[in-house]
Amino acid sequence: MALPDELKDSKKYGLVWEGELDVTPSSKNSARASVGKQFHAYVEIYEQSAHDAALAKLLSGGTRSPHRAQVKSKNTEANPLDYYESLGEMAAKVVASEMHSKWENNKTNNTVFVRGKATTLTVQGKKQDDGYHYEITMWYDVGDIYLAFHCYHP
Repeated sequence: MALPDELKDSKKYGLVWEGELDVTPSSKNSARASVGKQFHAYVEIYEQSAHDAALAKLLSGGTRSPHRAQVKSKNTEANPLDYYESLGEMAAKVVASEMHSKWENNKTNNTVFVRGKATTLTVQGKKQDDGYHYEITMWYDVGDIYLAFHCYHP
């Protein structure tokens, strides 16, 4: 699958991290071989701009009102997207964990993820290990997982 159409707009989405993660179900009863997927993490620039004034400057008009839950009070990166590299990796790890769980709990071998279909993960209410809350949409493909996210401190 090629890059989802939604992610092609560089004014709305910025690629911040790419890497391979293991998504093998962890069940001891699983006979599956190790499965790695290539993840492509994009920050949602418009949504994130409410939490990061430096990122808001990338937008020409259409910025969101600042939100009290700032990601970083002063994102001082020359390219504000660079700050989101580690957050993109964390978002990818959240998706990999969700994939582990859904495949492990799939006892009937039904299709769990539909290729190319946007799937919103219900993880926003959970504080992740890095202290942030993430809202994530993922697109599944056989070898690649694309995801768009924005995040904030509670």
